[in-house]
Amino acid sequence: MEKEIDEVREKIERMEAEKKNLGNRVDFGTLTVKVSEEYKAQTQGLPSSFRGRFQNAPVEGCRSMIHGLVDVIEILLSYGPSVFLWAGLRFLPARIAWRRLRR
Repeated sequence: MEKEIDEVREKIERMEAEKKNLGNRVDFGTLTVKVSEEYKAQTQGLPSSFRGRFQNAPVEGCRSMIHGLVDVIEILLSYGPSVFLWAGLRFLPARIAWRRLRR
């Protein structure tokens, strides 16, 4: 009976040591996530006649002009504040230097 109790205690001690060893082990992994969006262009039938193309040209021109204006506004809103900040920070030292040079 004592022999079996000793064997069970020995197993318990081994399992506790293994548990402690596994608890101290840390494995690091790298997770790479790639997110993308598929763009599917809408197919539009091209007018087959010269007249149809000629009629659609002003509409396409206006659409291109509006897209261009929207792009310019977006750029100004995106980069404008930082450009004005940096320009202001550069303007003051340049103005002070200019005034000193004029004296």
